[in-house]
Amino acid sequence: MKPNIGQIDQRIRLSAGGLLLLASLIWTFFLAAILGVYGLLTGLIGWCPVYQIFGLDTLTPKREEIVVPPSDDEEKGTEPEENG
Repeated sequence: MKPNIGQIDQRIRLSAGGLLLLASLIWTFFLAAILGVYGLLTGLIGWCPVYQIFGLDTLTPKREEIVVPPSDDEEKGTEPEENG
């Protein structure tokens, strides 16, 4: 099991899981208990089977390629002028 949940995702899961579990104890709502336990467990171990199935990963940041267009000076092949 390779971790696939990032730090922010873990904090959200732990908080939401705790709240759902608490709500299930107060209002005896069984589905909230299941979701709360799931959120707590996935938050604690840092791995989500649903993420694994769909190939999602919030642990490693996505690298986007930034394309910077050339300036007018670079297109002309001249050096920028310095004032002073």
